[in-house]
Amino acid sequence: MSLFLHLQPNAAADSRYPLVAYESFGALFCRTLRDRAREIMDLSPLAMVSPCDCTVSVLGTVEGDRVPQVKGATYSLKAFLGINPKVREGHKLMYCVLHLAPHHYHHFHAPCEFSQTVRRHMHGECLPVFRSFLAKFNDIFSVQERVILSGSWIFGGFHIAAVAACNVGDIRLEKEPDLRTNQDRVVLRHLGGDVDIRTYRAAAAAAAATAAAAAATTNGHIHLQPNSSSSSSKGPQRGVLMGPPPQQQQQQQQQQQQQQQQQQQQQQQQQQQQQLIPALLGWVWA
Repeated sequence: MSLFLHLQPNAAADSRYPLVAYESFGALFCRTLRDRAREIMDLSPLAMVSPCDCTVSVLGTVEGDRVPQVKGATYSLKAFLGINPKVREGHKLMYCVLHLAPHHYHHFHAPCEFSQTVRRHMHGECLPVFRSFLAKFNDIFSVQERVILSGSWIFGGFHIAAVAACNVGDIRLEKEPDLRTNQDRVVLRHLGGDVDIRTYRAAAAAAAATAAAAAATTNGHIHLQPNSSSSSSKGPQRGVLMGPPPQQQQQQQQQQQQQQQQQQQQQQQQQQQQQLIPALLGWVWA
């Protein structure tokens, strides 16, 4: 316990429960935090925050299939993700490698408004990931045990990967409590190992519908304005999605007016017919 407190001096203050309540060192290592222990200011949906307590190892723009894992060593992005990521025309693909040291809080969270559609569990190794080791060999990340969460956010495709390490091979997901990593020692089929894929069909359908609606109404452009309900002058205001441009709004209004006029005409015709039928019946009876 003294060693753990030396590595994580703020553990007692940040933990949801007293340290003596944890049954093992592993449970203490993967503890949950108390509410508001990592409070994040209310930012725009365009913003992105760190998904975990960490240090940034590498950050940059993807310019090919090879991406730096640390300075001097690279890995294959396609082998790492299990797919070849798509990039919208006029957009760039960015990457960021985050390192969790033993003294860091070891949960990870969504860094943005992210709609997850696919989970890939890539069976692999649990090699060390400290900087000096990563600098000696290429493709360490591509053969490592990992879980890839793929989906989209406001700017397009998005992938977040949880990579195992030596003595830290158990990756858990809150929405998939049955997922178990670091269990099967399989022979690698390719760089990235055996792959277990799960698709969240409802989320995928919702994401596709949202993208189609956005493309139909805004021609692929996002219109933002500050939220008038936010009166705080400190920090960025939350952005809200706007409707179509003014010209499209006028066209839509005209179409709605035409539909309303047609409905009114149909109602008038029906009323006239209803009035005519009793009159004819009365004339025939007379």
